[in-house]
Amino acid sequence: KHSNDFTGEILPFVKMLNSKVAYASSRSSGGGKLVNQAFVDMMSSCINQVDSKEKLDVFKLFFEAVIGFHNSLEGRN
Repeated sequence: KHSNDFTGEILPFVKMLNSKVAYASSRSSGGGKLVNQAFVDMMSSCINQVDSKEKLDVFKLFFEAVIGFHNSLEGRN
């Protein structure tokens, strides 16, 4: 049942992140894009690999590291 819960209830929301990232890449703010193509490609690659709760946990940790790195760079500017 847990596997069905993941694939039936959680995985569709994870896969929907591809659409949200694509939408963000089409928007701009302050004269620049919200996200660049490299971010879109990275997210797409990561999201497409998620097919289990374990892989979602790995993706979550990776994404938290990306956000942490981005925030540390923002603090330097």
